[in-house]
Amino acid sequence: MNQASNSWLNKPVNLNSFASIGSAVLIAGVVPIVLMVAPVLVDALMSGYHFTGPQGGSIITTELGGMALATIPGLLWANRPIWRIMGLLSLVLMAVMYFLSAFSLTPETLPILRFISGLAGGTVMSVILATISQSNNPDRNFGWWLVSQLVIGAIGLAIIPRLMSNFGLQGYYIFMGLVSIALLIPALNLPIGSPNLGSNINSTKPSSSFKIMALAGITMLGILCFCIGLNGTWIFMGQIGAGVGLTEINVGDTLSTASLFGILGAVSATFLGGRVGRLLPILFGIGLLIAALMFMHNAHGVTPYAVAAFMFKYSWTFTFPYLLAALSTIDRTGKLLVIANIVIGGGMSIGPMISGNMLGSGSSYTAITVMAMTAMTAAGVFLLPIWLRKKAAGEGEL
Repeated sequence: MNQASNSWLNKPVNLNSFASIGSAVLIAGVVPIVLMVAPVLVDALMSGYHFTGPQGGSIITTELGGMALATIPGLLWANRPIWRIMGLLSLVLMAVMYFLSAFSLTPETLPILRFISGLAGGTVMSVILATISQSNNPDRNFGWWLVSQLVIGAIGLAIIPRLMSNFGLQGYYIFMGLVSIALLIPALNLPIGSPNLGSNINSTKPSSSFKIMALAGITMLGILCFCIGLNGTWIFMGQIGAGVGLTEINVGDTLSTASLFGILGAVSATFLGGRVGRLLPILFGIGLLIAALMFMHNAHGVTPYAVAAFMFKYSWTFTFPYLLAALSTIDRTGKLLVIANIVIGGGMSIGPMISGNMLGSGSSYTAITVMAMTAMTAAGVFLLPIWLRKKAAGEGEL
């Protein structure tokens, strides 16, 4: 019995196989579903369970916070051959927290349960990020990683409100608990650890190690700036539309269609892969984002606003896989991608915070687009050193 359990827990897998990458991509699409259905969940908590606005919002915040903080313990296991075990245990913990949440719908207990579930989900996502970073074609596979989240998120937005209208919030949590259990099957295809454990940053010369760590830090700053500019604008897209005279229906239809352009952007990155390197796609994507923000800055009417929104969503999802793939070239153990989890979460939180404070102090939505353009420009500058390092080393195009 023990030998049998050991065989499937420690059985090596081909990290570049369809089964391994496909399983990672599938799991990555399901675990962060709360990001997509957050408005529906908060509405259900407030209308059906007497949560206040801040209490309902805190349920989402604590879960996302748990996902980001999972990075910290992740640093302890990233260099050990226990990735698959951590993924499996975390999915089991997620399922337990979902089931307990279904019967603990109070402002006192639900935040605690969702925080623990967030920690488990963040651990799973860290395993997925590290896994994809080790693959032979991270550019393409990070593209599929994002496509999965967008497609499954869209399916979730179509299914989950109907599920909740028939079975309430309890039905949602029980359903997601069952889904978490089902994900244990594809999780068996995750690698047991990094194939490059012997070549981590700490094994290099001290001077070289310092340069690599500095490069990693600068690249992380680039990703942070990208996420700040991105979510600092996107979260207020509805209000920006209203500010240029659009109705709620106009805005809703536009942003719904923009989601399709988001899928198209990620698919484009997937099929382009690393054929033209990474610098050109990253600079193209950031340039297109800045152009979209400039277009939005001068948008008056439905058509200009829609064009800006479509450009914004396409360039966002086109660029993001290349940012993660660029980071994976610095450290082939996957450890930096685990750290990236908290950088991405931090940037996505800081952006709306900056924009909200700007609005609170009397700034306009125009000022927000200028802030986002500045952040995107800084992101492009911070990402140049990694390309210069590759060129200096004679390793070809980043």
